[in-house]
Amino acid sequence: MRDQASDEEKCLTLADLLSGPAKNWYRPLPRSTRNKWTELLKSFQIQYYGFGVSVARQYYQARKRSDESAVEYLRD
Repeated sequence: MRDQASDEEKCLTLADLLSGPAKNWYRPLPRSTRNKWTELLKSFQIQYYGFGVSVARQYYQARKRSDESAVEYLRD
């Protein structure tokens, strides 16, 4: 039994799972991006996570400044 899917399987699985705006984002990608997992993942992260920085990382590294209110901190 295999532990990992091939790049081709990963790319096809992602394409099958996308819908709505994500599917519209995917369709015009160059074939070279759609068929290479590392390129597809990088493109997806840029589109949906902002240049490769994960949302979780932004959240966990957030710090409230001493001069901002709780409302200002939560709004940003």
